[in-house]
Amino acid sequence: MSLSIGEFLHALHGIVPAHAAADWDPGGLQIGDPDSTVSRVAVCHEITEKVVAGVESDRVDVVVTYHPLLFRPQNRLTAGKSPAGRAFRLIRAGCAVVVAHTAFDVMTGGTADALASALGLSNVRPFADVHPPGSSRIRVAVPDDRAEAVLAAMTAAGAGEVVRPMACRPEEGTVEVATERNRVDAVLAALAGTIRTPTFEVVDTTSTLGHIGRIGTPLEDDLDSLAAAVEERLGAARVAGDRDSRIGRVAVVPGSGGSFIGQAVASGADAIVTGDLSHHTIVEARDRGLAVIDAGHAPTERPGMVALVAAVTAAGPGTEVVDLTGLDPTPWR
Repeated sequence: MSLSIGEFLHALHGIVPAHAAADWDPGGLQIGDPDSTVSRVAVCHEITEKVVAGVESDRVDVVVTYHPLLFRPQNRLTAGKSPAGRAFRLIRAGCAVVVAHTAFDVMTGGTADALASALGLSNVRPFADVHPPGSSRIRVAVPDDRAEAVLAAMTAAGAGEVVRPMACRPEEGTVEVATERNRVDAVLAALAGTIRTPTFEVVDTTSTLGHIGRIGTPLEDDLDSLAAAVEERLGAARVAGDRDSRIGRVAVVPGSGGSFIGQAVASGADAIVTGDLSHHTIVEARDRGLAVIDAGHAPTERPGMVALVAAVTAAGPGTEVVDLTGLDPTPWR
């Protein structure tokens, strides 16, 4: 029995929890019709020109990509060598796009765990907080006999979970709902339509749903040996630090990990292995006593691609899975 894209996506999110993605990350379904059927699914590290050409020449219904295709809002989709141009070609080919990215990084067995395993780390634990999209709670003082009508209006306007449905004082209860931050104005407008002069409070909330990095004990006990191992296993290693310095704990972050230097230091790491580090970030790390190994963006993510193919295969029983993760997106040569 064939799956719809919506059913496939629901199954995939049962393995790769979409709600745990970072707040800036455009994960999930980026292109496509949830009601369309799926028979062939491709998996790739990033949607490059070669990936699109492969999809065009060999019919695929959905491509699951680790990296998002469209990171920024677009006001036109036209042909050409660009993310928008590749999106245009995929739409023309009838191929949907599903993004894994940070939701896959943080999950058990995902990209971060795969990187730690590739480097032979032991005693591994998570570090580097990832925050979900911003949300708010709206608390409303409301007479008990109006509570159901108020809740119905707020829910219709986009409010989600009912956090606290009733009663503070006998003459007046409290309704509290959670909602996405960008829906607050609409929910408050609906509230104003049910109570003439509502008394309410809006509280912005945030939480940590996962950790994008791992920290553990390496097999090697000095920076020079660790750098050699990283280069052997990942294919690249630019090093900043005293090469004979002792390394007891190593932090790893797949992709771009420069923003997690402070958390790596606070977690007790002696070195960090990640990618895309700028000159000033490296200087900051060295000033704080942290050795740095920049192994590149895509190379630090590559160990996780085997696990991504496995996750897609498990989510779509009966579908054919085409593995395009060998098409390396690294622009450096």
